[in-house]
Amino acid sequence: MRKIILLLCVGTFLFLSADDSIQPIPAEKIDIDDKIVQIKSVVNPPLPNFKNPFYYPPRLDENNQTIQVVSLEPKLESVIGKKAMISGEWKKKGELAISGWRVEAIMTDSVILKKDGRTRTLLLTSGVESKFLTKVGGAK
Repeated sequence: MRKIILLLCVGTFLFLSADDSIQPIPAEKIDIDDKIVQIKSVVNPPLPNFKNPFYYPPRLDENNQTIQVVSLEPKLESVIGKKAMISGEWKKKGELAISGWRVEAIMTDSVILKKDGRTRTLLLTSGVESKFLTKVGGAK
């Protein structure tokens, strides 16, 4: 019973103290988006015309033809099952990769290449370039 009386008293107080003068939103407050844009342009002024540091213009020859740059170093990009993507081409064990390197073995995170008695291990990395280890000689 006390709770009901207390609830009625609080409700009556809130009802009587409420402001009856509810006014419509003025027109200048409706265009808040325009004001936000104005404030942002003051706080963050537009930058001068800087060149994009990540854009490299294509290399051109004397006939204004684009020169395609090709790396002769093998790069391991992906390994799926018994195939590996080396320098943009899928290769299996025993196939020639790039620059005369032959695929000797394919593991889940690396590939072993051989050429002229040299052994190179390409490692699958999270970076852009793959790392490689070179062992000179035919010994394993």
